[in-house]
Amino acid sequence: MDNAFILQLARAATAQPEPEPEPEPRATALRFALAAGPGRVAVVQQDKAVGIGGVAWQACLALGHALDRDRGLFPHPAPARVLELGCGTALCGLCAWLLGAEEVVVTDSADCRSLVERSILETRESLPEGAELGAIRYAPLRWGQSTPAEVAGEWDLVLGSDLTYNEEDHSILLQTLRDVCTERSRVVLAHQRRPLAAAEVDPLERFISLAKESGFCVGALRDL
Repeated sequence: MDNAFILQLARAATAQPEPEPEPEPRATALRFALAAGPGRVAVVQQDKAVGIGGVAWQACLALGHALDRDRGLFPHPAPARVLELGCGTALCGLCAWLLGAEEVVVTDSADCRSLVERSILETRESLPEGAELGAIRYAPLRWGQSTPAEVAGEWDLVLGSDLTYNEEDHSILLQTLRDVCTERSRVVLAHQRRPLAAAEVDPLERFISLAKESGFCVGALRDL
């Protein structure tokens, strides 16, 4: 996965990418096989009503593969409670669920509810008979606003992909991360580098600086 890499936060990456495709107006299915879990993640994507959130972008796929293959990133036994922010298609949260997390909550705006719940249903239907897994559900969450009851509690792992490309969202994203994280929480974010104008600063570098100022310890794991 060129230009996508994982960023890990704890509280206290390259060839030129192809231009991003526009979301297709017709909903389609993407089936994402895991080496370490039962069944397949089956996400509904390219839903016009959801817009860019209805596509499993490169950073999302990179993070899904990393969760599946890297036991240092996603250990066994799995983290008990996993939260996905800005889930879009919910691919990463569904990966964590199939890989053994006891409780997974995938969050995004209310516009994504139908798409996410369809993805959860289709993934359930891919499971082999008798498969025993934990719980997974969708909850609406807007960054920077008060944390709803269904997202409250202590999270072992917080996931997100392509959340850091828009600088205007950095402050509210970090506010939400502070609300849902404790000192025990790990945050794993996937970011895709994109072409920049000559005078532009990579938004990821700005995010890392702001995250450190907000009390997070930040480390880039690797390029993917």
